Amino acid sequence: MLPDKSLLLNTITLQEAKESSAIENIITTHDALYKSLALPKSKIDKATKEVLNYRQALWLGHESVLKHKLITTNTIIEIQKELEQNDAGIRKLPGTKLMNDKTQDIIYTPPEGENVLRNLLSNLEHYINNNDGFTDPLIKLAVMHYQFESIHPFS
Repeated sequence: MLPDKSLLLNTITLQEAKESSAIENIITTHDALYKSLALPKSKIDKATKEVLNYRQALWLGHESVLKHKLITTNTIIEIQKELEQNDAGIRKLPGTKLMNDKTQDIIYTPPEGENVLRNLLSNLEHYINNNDGFTDPLIKLAVMHYQFESIHPFS
């Protein structure tokens, strides 16, 4: 019933971007986000820019899925490019470790090597786009998220 549905959708994606970014310790306020929409980029703080990039990446992914009806490794790379605002692509350097900031204990060592990562992403791509008709979509989403986080394909 809204004359412009994008107003509501833009607000929801901005909220999602803010809350998801907070998990990564990128903190901004609703006030800063809404003000930033009227400011030149040079006047926007770093955290707010990152959240705005996240929102743009969400829309890019959404548009790609609508257009192609599937998610590919290239789609994932394009979304990451928009999010990070760089062309780094798939992680190539070894030595990535996820550590506890306080204790420096290594929590997880993701797989290494571009070919290994691409093969794992190919497996993920197949799982995402293959509908077996039996798996509950919420369960499938949880498995997809776990697989992606475990592969940890980007720096």
